[in-house]
Amino acid sequence: MPAKGENNRQQEIPKIQKVPDIMLRNADHFSTLFEPMELSIGPLYGPNDKLYKWDLKVKLAAHFIKRRGDTTEHDLLQKVKKVDIKKYFDDKVIQDYRTDDQELFRLVFLDGCAILEFIYSYVYHGLHEFDIISGQAALIRQDLFLLQNQIPFEVLEVLMEKCTTEASAWREDFLIFILMSSIISPGDSSKLLRSCMAIFSSNGNEKPVHILDFLRRVLLIQTRPIYRPRNQMTIACDFFWLLCTFGVPIMLTYMMKCIRKSAKRQDYSGNKQSFRNVQELKTAGIKFNRCDSLANISFHTPSFITGQLVLPSLVVDSSTERKLFNLIALEMCLLDHQDRRPDTHKSWVNSYINLLDLFIDNEHDVKALRAAHLLRNGLSSDIEVAQLINRVGSKCPADPPVDTYADVKRKIEEHYRNRCAIWMAQARHTHFHSHYANLV
Repeated sequence: MPAKGENNRQQEIPKIQKVPDIMLRNADHFSTLFEPMELSIGPLYGPNDKLYKWDLKVKLAAHFIKRRGDTTEHDLLQKVKKVDIKKYFDDKVIQDYRTDDQELFRLVFLDGCAILEFIYSYVYHGLHEFDIISGQAALIRQDLFLLQNQIPFEVLEVLMEKCTTEASAWREDFLIFILMSSIISPGDSSKLLRSCMAIFSSNGNEKPVHILDFLRRVLLIQTRPIYRPRNQMTIACDFFWLLCTFGVPIMLTYMMKCIRKSAKRQDYSGNKQSFRNVQELKTAGIKFNRCDSLANISFHTPSFITGQLVLPSLVVDSSTERKLFNLIALEMCLLDHQDRRPDTHKSWVNSYINLLDLFIDNEHDVKALRAAHLLRNGLSSDIEVAQLINRVGSKCPADPPVDTYADVKRKIEEHYRNRCAIWMAQARHTHFHSHYANLV
């Protein structure tokens, strides 16, 4: 019987596993979002899968080993065999390999070499050497971010380490590929690239489990938000505008009403929102600012009249829906494990989609977010973007197990319910839209 400490260690590492059943029960076609379309990876599909493409993988792997130039296939395989590989897989995923460790090692070794060579060739536009056309490359890139289509990240690390000078930039190339595939558009790519290097230095259970987990870690890299708090001069201008426009008696009357209404709002739980979309937020005097991370989403009230909502810039293209669903499925798996990583105890992506679903009703909301540089549309129309966000929001758990942005919603709701501030914001925008108005 395993010791208690051994059981705890096993639970600390999230597993490579199948998509939770709750994510598959909505519709029959829903499962296609989690299945590879061009290239299968890992033991869940195995060599017998129609998308395994052994010949292509062998060719990619051979180029990778040759490009390294400092080792042989046998030596690299021996390094991979030192990895405790089975601890990263759920038992159901490797049930066909319970009695054949060598076959499992050979499978992940070939997949790992092929993945790294594909990434290198993708970044440096060399996929033509393998007769991979652009449409196939796009699908393979998507397939590498599927929850069920993974091998342990530690295997990739072993294959990347101790390269010759010519191949010493493998980690940087890997990060460039991740950033190119991210659902968040970085404001400063070079700065984010340097910050992401710290992920490679993670130890123990802090390490990413696989490529999809690595992408999720990148989305949570703490960067300084582009939001800049308003200074005292701006607040003074705001107060002076109120004084000159409405007069002291009127201003005090409305302030007293706001105080009384604020006292009645103390029991707000954050479960229901009065605002319905981006248009209503703008009407309430809320402006938008950009950040580079899901961890920096926030709401501020820099003055009595205005609020500022800080969001990352979402990239919406043909791959976004699959990535979102697989990231949400990953978060559900992480919450099931007793993991010490602080990022695993919050539903970051699920909460983010839940938040966007509140903000976006139609193409006008998408257009407003594009104008604020909070959304990049790679689809054919804004209507498609709105439909995608609403579709993902409706198919995912309505209430994330841990709503990461509950406090953000609460602050927005409190500002939105402040009818005094809303009335002043509307009047200011309608009648006094001037240089002063642009200061706040």
